[in-house]
Amino acid sequence: MSEIKLMRCPFCGGNAKFEVISNNDSCYGIGYSFTIQCSKCHTRLPREYRVDIKLSDRGDLITSSDERKSAAEAWNRRVGGQDE
Repeated sequence: MSEIKLMRCPFCGGNAKFEVISNNDSCYGIGYSFTIQCSKCHTRLPREYRVDIKLSDRGDLITSSDERKSAAEAWNRRVGGQDE
C-alpha cells in the first residue's frame, strides 16, 4: 500500500493522526478499531474504521480488512471539493 497522506485539520490547521480506539485478538489474528483525529483540537471522524491482520501458516501477514484508505479519504474530503 502506498503512503497515506492526511490533510491538516479543516478547523484549526493541526496535524491529523490515526488514533487507535480499541484492539482485539484471537487465535486467528488481531484487529484494530481506529479513527482519524486532529492532534491540536481533537476533532475526529464521526465513525470508527477497522484493520484486521492474520498470520498465514507460512508466516506471511495477511490483511483481511483494511479501511485506512477509506478513513483518509473521509478525513481529506473538503466542502466544495477544495483540497490543500
